[in-house]
Amino acid sequence: MNESETSPKNKKLEMERPAIWRPESHISTTVRDMPPSGIRKFFDIVVGMEDVISLGVGEPDFATPWHIREACIYSLEGGHTSYTSNKGLLELREILAESTKEDLAIDYDPEEEILITTGVSEAVVLAVRGSF
Repeated sequence: MNESETSPKNKKLEMERPAIWRPESHISTTVRDMPPSGIRKFFDIVVGMEDVISLGVGEPDFATPWHIREACIYSLEGGHTSYTSNKGLLELREILAESTKEDLAIDYDPEEEILITTGVSEAVVLAVRGSF
């Protein structure tokens, strides 16, 4: 053995090897003992049924169309990787306001009356909470 193999520096590195991650020892019992959510149970029930549209998890049973994936790729390559306003992109809210005005003859202020959410569950919760 040469001197570098037995140096205190190498011994220290050997002793600092990370332990294997075991969920049972790293996750609190409160979290570990939580039952599955009702929506997950519902999803498990309908996943194998024929002629049933699952409104559970919100994942479609088809691949995202290429033009959407391509737009995402170009957006990432263009450096658009930061968070937006909590209200959503103003440009999108403006387009929705214009579309709603043209299609439904309803005039919404994109600055104050349109909110973009990450999914329908969030939108429903916010709508219900905002109603009281």
